[in-house]
Amino acid sequence: MDALREGGYSVVLDHVERPSRNFAVTIREIMGWCSTPVIAVARSYHMEDTGFLQPLYSDRHDRYELKNFDLASAEQFAKEMVKQAGLFASNMSEFIGKILELSEGNPGAILSMLRMAKYPKYRIDQHIKISPLYIDFRLNWSH
Repeated sequence: MDALREGGYSVVLDHVERPSRNFAVTIREIMGWCSTPVIAVARSYHMEDTGFLQPLYSDRHDRYELKNFDLASAEQFAKEMVKQAGLFASNMSEFIGKILELSEGNPGAILSMLRMAKYPKYRIDQHIKISPLYIDFRLNWSH
């Protein structure tokens, strides 16, 4: 709490899934005692996943929907992230097409799969093994 009081921090709670009452009390303390902005990201349209945090964001202007990228924006984003990461593969166009399809335009999913593509586990020489990468991504992404 001392560090939050002294610094100019923001706290982002991503993938909020029905947090408990105790967790909500702790977040209320952070927001009140430290004047630290707390952003909660719930992946549900009606905010039901915010659970006991919902009263902290009761004002409608405090809420907005984060939408996935449309296909053109997702493709541009993926290509730029590939370039920044220095990622190369002989099947890069197929890989990008597949992650665009599988991510449904979610930028976090795109980034995650691109990061995974660097690991030797998902590569054979200059070829990315898309199916095993996606299976492992799905197993980890849902947690």
